[in-house]
Amino acid sequence: MERKHSDEKEIHQLRNRFRDLAEKSFQQGIFTFTGFLGLSEQDIFWQEEGKLSHAGYRLEGGCQAADRVVARFGSPEELGYEVPFPIVCVHIRPLAQKFADDLSHRDFLGALMNLGIERSTIGDIKVGEREAYLFCLDSIAGFICENLSQVRHTHVKCSLTEGPADIPQEEPNPSVSRCSPSGWTRCWRRSITCPGRRAWSCSGRERYTWTAACAGTIPGC
Repeated sequence: MERKHSDEKEIHQLRNRFRDLAEKSFQQGIFTFTGFLGLSEQDIFWQEEGKLSHAGYRLEGGCQAADRVVARFGSPEELGYEVPFPIVCVHIRPLAQKFADDLSHRDFLGALMNLGIERSTIGDIKVGEREAYLFCLDSIAGFICENLSQVRHTHVKCSLTEGPADIPQEEPNPSVSRCSPSGWTRCWRRSITCPGRRAWSCSGRERYTWTAACAGTIPGC
């Protein structure tokens, strides 16, 4: 019973947080941002979407089809200026490749959590061969680069990547690749609905959130 009450309280606080950020953006004419949202938090966001849409919003995770995303409230068209998402990418690699362990997503995430940072500051972790690319908030990137020195038994070094070209691309899943954008935009000008999630169009460019139910029902699926 205690656990259920705690979960309900956290959900209520998250709903209020979304509304507060949307209202602040709308009233003050500025962009506001959440931290990284997991899938369950994104579900709550979509449940609240009707109460947030007046501010305009966009979701982005820093990479194609990100699981964890940041929500930005505010529309560049309405505000008259643009502010980039506060997301950067950190490359984590071993100091000595030949002595490195085979490291998993769980290993990298565990090492990051052991630094005492909040989960909301960390987005997706793309794991390669004994290395990883971490998407995180720019406010925590310096701390991670200075303090993350070991993952399991492997000594590592961290550096900011200079651009998306540095990040290895995953093989696309043919069943979802045409329907999985890196960000979603909400505008109040026009909307369409599919059986999965809503798709919104802004300035003539359509972006979709994908679920299996979308296949074959919207353009490009």
